[in-house]
Amino acid sequence: MAGVLHDAGKLVLVANMPDRYREILTLAHNNGCTVNEAERQVLGATHAEVGGYLLALWGLPQAIVEAISFHHEPGRQQARELNCLTAVHVANDLVHSAGEPETESRLDAAYLHELQLANRLSLWQAACQKATREEEDAL
Repeated sequence: MAGVLHDAGKLVLVANMPDRYREILTLAHNNGCTVNEAERQVLGATHAEVGGYLLALWGLPQAIVEAISFHHEPGRQQARELNCLTAVHVANDLVHSAGEPETESRLDAAYLHELQLANRLSLWQAACQKATREEEDAL
């Protein structure tokens, strides 16, 4: 569920302030910064924080709210364990990297190292690349 909802904040922002979000995307593109950095600069908050806040108000479980709130910055979460945040953080990066190979990885290497998962990254990347090739071949 956290994976499906991880970008709910983007939907909220785009639906409620399309001109401001277009400004965010333009700022990110022109300045070479991440969309998160542009969101924070323009709005004072990121789509992850907006989505997490909304889903907390709706009463979703804390683990899902944290996964959504911190999926770009898992090191900001207090818990230091393999959990759904870890899965969403890694999956989000792998999918973006597979779809746009020139995109720089945004994985929190220190977080993965702390969880003793850094050595698994190459396996996850290979699995994602294989799945992407299989999907392309099926089309």
